[in-house]
Amino acid sequence: EWPTATLDILGEDARDQLIRAYCGWLVTAQGSGNANAGELAENTVRLVRNNAALSALAGNPLMACLIAQSGEATREGEAPRDRASVCLGSVRTILRRPIADDLPLGGVARLELLGALAAWFQENGYVVAANSDVEAFLPATRHGTTLPADQLREALVEHTGLLTYEPGGMSFQFRALQHALAANHLVRTARFGFLASVAHRAEWRDVVEDALCLATGPARRALTARLVAAAAQKPVIRDRYDLRSG
Repeated sequence: EWPTATLDILGEDARDQLIRAYCGWLVTAQGSGNANAGELAENTVRLVRNNAALSALAGNPLMACLIAQSGEATREGEAPRDRASVCLGSVRTILRRPIADDLPLGGVARLELLGALAAWFQENGYVVAANSDVEAFLPATRHGTTLPADQLREALVEHTGLLTYEPGGMSFQFRALQHALAANHLVRTARFGFLASVAHRAEWRDVVEDALCLATGPARRALTARLVAAAAQKPVIRDRYDLRSG
């Protein structure tokens, strides 16, 4: 199995070859014709080489493929520029796939549930959470659906591929995706004070960085202001997130 953390297990040449091969498959599978495959591949390779965050992420084979898939937007000038955008964009792509008719839970609802679950994992320090705890948590954050816990679990585990469910517990397949989902949820629910309160902790660094990438407009300003205020007490925050005064 591929590692669940972002590890540099691919060298640059192998990474670029994988991206080119996946782009070729992606274009062919979508019926776009091979004429676009080379352009997509070279745009994506160039994007990864020139972006330190994406270059580090692409050391993981699955993440390299996810970047290639997200990189399809380069033809419209909408290429992802950071880890959070790649991860969240990939999750949205996955959630577009239809699920069973007896599970009336759309992509938006599943994204909200996954985000709430990811934030809950992060706040409780879980890598693996007890199945009973997850099934107790899910109905409390059902986002308008009346599905029971076992069907909510099925919708998230069986129909996304983002979670593993075993007798020993449930976990996210990839921590980078978990962090991006958690960050998106915390930004959406405007928990900026909370993010600032944990920004000095090493285990929250990726989540806070992703939140800064995903927040826009007033949300970005509110989060930055909270982080600047927190940095007055914990200077490591200013250095870690490259904050500017004012």
